[in-house]
Formats: sequence, C-alpha cells, structure tokens
Amino acid sequence: MIMLYWNVRGIGNVDTKIALKNLFTFHRRLLIFVAKPMIAFESVPPWYWDSIGLSKYCVNSRENLQPNLWALLGSGVSATVMFIFDQCIALEISCHQSIVYVVVVYTTLLNCIPTHCSSQVSDIYLAAVLHTVHIIWLARNAFRFQSQLQSIHSANVRIHSLIAMSDNVSTGKCLPSDSAFLEDFSISSHHHKYKEITSPWLKVNTNGSVVGGLAAYGGLFRDSLGTFLGAFSCNIGIASVFHAETLAFILAIDHAAQHGWRNLWLESDSTSALMIFFELCLSDESIN
Repeated sequence: MIMLYWNVRGIGNVDTKIALKNLFTFHRRLLIFVAKPMIAFESVPPWYWDSIGLSKYCVNSRENLQPNLWALLGSGVSATVMFIFDQCIALEISCHQSIVYVVVVYTTLLNCIPTHCSSQVSDIYLAAVLHTVHIIWLARNAFRFQSQLQSIHSANVRIHSLIAMSDNVSTGKCLPSDSAFLEDFSISSHHHKYKEITSPWLKVNTNGSVVGGLAAYGGLFRDSLGTFLGAFSCNIGIASVFHAETLAFILAIDHAAQHGWRNLWLESDSTSALMIFFELCLSDESIN
C-alpha cells in the first residue's frame, strides 16, 4: 500500500485532477491525504471519482468552514474512520494482515501558540513545537536507517527535558497565573522585577506598543506600599514604539504634576526613550 500526503493548494484545476487520476490509475492500493483542496468535495462531479477508482473518502469537520483535509482511498485499501476533528483525520487500516493506525493533521504549527499569553509561556510553546517535530524526525530516522523503535514514553521524556533546557535562553516574563503550567515542565518563573521604593516616592510604570501599525501607550501609578493611585492609556494611531514610549513618559510626568506628586520614580523597559530624559539632565534618582 502507498500512502501520500499532498498539500495540493487547489484541486479544482485540470492539471491537478489529471495528476490525481494518474496516481490512482497506477496504484490501486493508494491512500492519499489532500490538504488545502480549496473547493468543496461535492463540487467535483461524481463521474470523476468513479473514473479514478475512488472507493471511499472522508473530510475533516470545520463546522461552518470549508474542509481543508480530504482522505481519498483507492479500491484496494480497507480502512475504517476512527475519528474526525477540525484539524485531523484518524483511520484504522488493514495492511498485510495487520492493523495500522494513521492520524493525519493539517495545521500551521505556530497556531497552537495562544495569542494572549505571557512572553515566557509563548517561548515555551515555540520550544515545544520545535522539539516535538525534531524528536519525531529523529525517531523516524532511527527506525528507518537503524531499525530502532523508540517508545512514546522515551520521546515524551526527551521533549520535556529539551523544553526545560530551552527556558535557559528565554528572556520572556511570566504572569502569576502561569505557575501551574510552568511547574508541569519543571521551569522556573521569570517574574518582572520591580525595585522597591520608600515614601514619599511614587512609581509610575509606563509602556508603549505597536500592533498592526497602530501605536498606543499607558502608565500605572503606585505608592511605596503598592497602593494603586491611578492609570492612563491612549491610542495615537500610526507611530513607532519609541514615539509611544516617549509620549508615555511625557503624559506620566504631566499627570504627576497635576496631582502634586513631586517625587516620581519613572520605570520603563525602553532604554532608548529613557536616555532622552538623561540627556535632558533629569535626576538619576528619579529614573530607573
């Protein structure tokens, strides 16, 4: 039996249909997974499937979205569908008097990284994707070239250890809610380190960011006991991160002046923007 995975990027054109027909014509025992067909299965005329000898098919389930993964079975393939999800198809195949289980996945691996998570967790997800693919590739080569079969447990242990080691090069910071997730991988927390201040000093933490070309900035005021005193934020449209960080400083100082807060500790992660205030001869003690 021959099994293929074909990222076809459109199956509606004539050339692709001819190539698919030739595959089924020359290989009766053929199982082919078609990714990104870009058309509905029903849009292909039934006579075409009959002409190539298609015996069975299934597609992934994406609710209101068009399926992007097809499983096409030739007449010589005996298979049972185990389960179908939005990104995968699992089959039980009878082959050479034995049972083979096949799970085919179509997804962009980096899509598994949450869009809203701390920078340290994002680094861990990326490390997990890279090391998982790497270990699978090594296991595949060991089996193919050295006839060595690696257990799932062994692969899992190696992946976990590599993820933990990768955290040593991560500069990301975590949130308090990440503790359970980090403990699962035996990874220490990278908390933001804020320097303590004493009365009568107040601290304002500012930040600026650019998402989709649109910039925004904000700041948060606390006293020496950590009591929340106020905050501000503003969208400024198209601008650079440096521009947003600098405007955050200006508004923070203006806000403090309006409230009579004369002992202000300004804290930011933008070194270049902070240098502007050093060059303006502000006190070293008021800037961190």
